[in-house]
Amino acid sequence: MICFVLLDTLTGETRIIHTYFKIKPTTTTTTTNTTTTTTTTTTTTTTTTTTTTTTTTTTTTTTITTTTTTTATTTTTSTTTTKK
Repeated sequence: MICFVLLDTLTGETRIIHTYFKIKPTTTTTTTNTTTTTTTTTTTTTTTTTTTTTTTTTTTTTTITTTTTTTATTTTTSTTTTKK
């Protein structure tokens, strides 16, 4: 409510005017559209490494056979002296 006071300068009357306002309720409707996009990318990288180890074992056997043949000839000479 607004109140006005008017003074009539010719007659000297004072008038009070009351003005009433009817406030109209306003309704505001807000529509929000929300779009959610979820993208999930899964990348799986599998690397298989096969390592083959080849071990070559070379065994060299050297057999040295030394044969020493010693032939000994023994000559025994016996001299028997008999004294009479």
